[in-house]
Amino acid sequence: MYADELISDLKRVHPDAKTDLVRKAFAFSKKSHAGQKRLSGEPFFNHPLRVAKILIGWGLDETAVAAALLHDVVEDTDSSIERINLEFGPRVGELVKGVTKLKRIKEGKDLSQAENLRRMILMSVKDIRVLIIKLADRLDNMRSLQYLPKKNRERIARECLEIYSPLAYRIGLYPPKSELDDLAFKELDPLTFKDISQKIELRVNALKGGISSIGDEVIGFLNEEGIDARVNSRIKGVYSIFKKMKTDNLDFDEIKDVIALRVITKSVDDCYTVVGILHRHWHPLPGTFKDFIATPKSNTYQSLHTVILVDGVKIEFQIRTEVMHAIAEHGLAAHWVYKGSEFDKKIDERFRLWKEFVELQTDPSTPEGFRDRLKADLMANETYAFTPKGDVIELPVGASVLDFAYSVHSDLGDHCSGAKVNGRFVSMRQEISEGDVVEILTSKRVSPKRDWIKLVRTNRARDKIKQKVGRVPYLKKSDSEVDSGGMALVNTGGGLMRFASCCNPTPPTEIVAILRRSGKGIIHAKSCKEVTGLRVKEVSWNEKFSGNLGLSIIAHDRVGLLRDILQRISFTNTNVLEAKAKTNNVSECRFNLIISPESLDVVRKIVEDVKKISDVKKIILEPQRSKN
Repeated sequence: MYADELISDLKRVHPDAKTDLVRKAFAFSKKSHAGQKRLSGEPFFNHPLRVAKILIGWGLDETAVAAALLHDVVEDTDSSIERINLEFGPRVGELVKGVTKLKRIKEGKDLSQAENLRRMILMSVKDIRVLIIKLADRLDNMRSLQYLPKKNRERIARECLEIYSPLAYRIGLYPPKSELDDLAFKELDPLTFKDISQKIELRVNALKGGISSIGDEVIGFLNEEGIDARVNSRIKGVYSIFKKMKTDNLDFDEIKDVIALRVITKSVDDCYTVVGILHRHWHPLPGTFKDFIATPKSNTYQSLHTVILVDGVKIEFQIRTEVMHAIAEHGLAAHWVYKGSEFDKKIDERFRLWKEFVELQTDPSTPEGFRDRLKADLMANETYAFTPKGDVIELPVGASVLDFAYSVHSDLGDHCSGAKVNGRFVSMRQEISEGDVVEILTSKRVSPKRDWIKLVRTNRARDKIKQKVGRVPYLKKSDSEVDSGGMALVNTGGGLMRFASCCNPTPPTEIVAILRRSGKGIIHAKSCKEVTGLRVKEVSWNEKFSGNLGLSIIAHDRVGLLRDILQRISFTNTNVLEAKAKTNNVSECRFNLIISPESLDVVRKIVEDVKKISDVKKIILEPQRSKN
């Protein structure tokens, strides 16, 4: 592709675009990358060129397109950020800087990647185009993933599912999010991907005349009623179907929204009229009508949904206005294409939600802590509840009334004394269910207490409580605990100890220690066969435990396993300080985590919850050595 073709594409989206900037960036990038090849054998310049084209398709402006053409120049050539600023100006320079990886820092590759992620996310608050360019870059790389070594492909695919796809969802880039999901899932579980793909094809082929003929039929119905609208279609992503089947324990045949038709109208009134027309001509499935116009999702998504049987095939119809469709398809990227007071108001709300989300990630002091907290927040399963005024509040599954209160306003949380849920009085620890209407009750005499931290699931609530009561004080370990290698988790009475690999005792299992002449010892479960007939020492779990703890989890490998583990741990309000994964063979993996539980009760809860996760085989505690 020549520069003229790229500029022609840009002008179709932005007729008034300053094309000289793009033409100059095109020439600069092509010259800088001259002679470089990708693993596929193609010229390296093809990659930034494709990223620029993706951004034009998403509606981005000439500044973002120029930055996309230049996004690998600093990292992979002799050019510097200073030169980019000089040649193209600070706006382009800041975008290029935001997506350029830091040079490998001495602590290692994992820390470098975590710091790059943190820097990019924080810079996106100032200019969201930093993140959008990175997502386009990742999308193009995922499309050519097959040229990388298998080990790299698996790591990149997991990173895509755990970080980049959820980030695309957060800022409203839904079609790219779905493609990222499917490209990653195809790499990680090709057999399941193929199976679901074939079932999708069979369902689509069951429609007489295909999807387009149904769309034409709908337009005919609407024209008869004087409704001006257009229709397009979408097929639900393979990974999205897989997740729904697994989460809701459904067979493929029970998934109702595999095929969807979007009816885009000129007004809100027309949206409701269209639903009536569709229900007159076809049979709607009971209980499938959802009104996200009257009660938008917390991410501002609006549409009417209804599932209808057409030729015996379930089709979901999504009816929305042009503004609603722009927000639903392009999210924050739509800011550079659409204008108008209604649209601007909704985009401003999306920006506010994104900035609020990023602010909640800034508490961890280390790059790894930032990354792990980001993963947990991005991958948490969500539920929705309502204020008495009908406002939608999005919360992670398992969130409490107190979480709800802090999500509405920090003052409401600080003085929460309970709530009325669906008209019934409940305590602040009551778990929220989807669709609940929650009225928070307050009292000026109530203020945050340290115990409240155990009642909440959201980072927002936990951070607000800690701001009021201060962080949990450091508990000084006794001399015997320090002497025992920092194993404050166990009262040993002195001597170095380690846990036995034969029984891997975890709280609340009763424990004993086998002592050696050297004074060192091994802690076993009291019921372990290995201690039968041996002289043992009575030891106990330390009820005053507070500190860092190593957690090794051995499991059958599967997609989403790390997400499930981090989510269970986050539900106990425990920070994950480090998370490393290693695949031992084709089907088994080991996760080595360092966590900071606040008490022995929390350790018990984590062990209990993680053991319940499907495919987890074994949990091994590894107390961290004291630094005193």
